[in-house]
Amino acid sequence: MAERGWREVYVWSPDTDVLTLLLDLVARNHIAAKTRLKLLTGKDTKYREIDVIERVQATGHRKCHGLIGIHNLSGVDWG
Repeated sequence: MAERGWREVYVWSPDTDVLTLLLDLVARNHIAAKTRLKLLTGKDTKYREIDVIERVQATGHRKCHGLIGIHNLSGVDWG
């Protein structure tokens, strides 16, 4: 259950393109304050919950802005 006033948003996708889009969304401050955003991916022993806001803070806003541009040019997100 979310703490009072907090919203939790969970996105399930096996596709890392979705993570790239979510990182850009958060880095550009298009997520409301008091929102937790997690990407759920994988299955069985490979299941992961990725805290998108935490990843943006660790990676940095400027680098997350760049990821979407690189992805658009290359069409891949693995390298």
